[in-house]
Amino acid sequence: MGIWGLVFALWAMYLSAWDLRSHRLPNHATLPAALGVGAWRMMQDPGYIVAGLLWFGLYALVAVVLQGGVGGGDLKLAPTLGWLLAPLGLQAVLLAIVLASALTLLLGIASRCVGQGQAKGVAHGPGMLLASAIAWWIST
Repeated sequence: MGIWGLVFALWAMYLSAWDLRSHRLPNHATLPAALGVGAWRMMQDPGYIVAGLLWFGLYALVAVVLQGGVGGGDLKLAPTLGWLLAPLGLQAVLLAIVLASALTLLLGIASRCVGQGQAKGVAHGPGMLLASAIAWWIST
């Protein structure tokens, strides 16, 4: 896993716990990551920026067309995850996007099954983070 895998795992657990509790992803954990990872990837290969912008752009389109459905925290998290996966290729990013939706759907079904209701919707951040980890694992 290495040190960066551990950093990602701790960051993902923190964000997931926060999102599950409050249905928000905090700026203090998403924005610095986006700036840092984006700058790092830009120095490596400017082409990597496209992968993060793909995920962000898709979510922004969904937010506009569906008048919601994707929160602001998800929009801020998407480019970071896309940039982390970028060296593995666009197929890894697309896999993570599809898996994120599937995992969030499963979380929604599971929360209804245990009677937690859906008054505030389903947190999507945990699905995005787990999907990114799975896509990384499959693609390496």
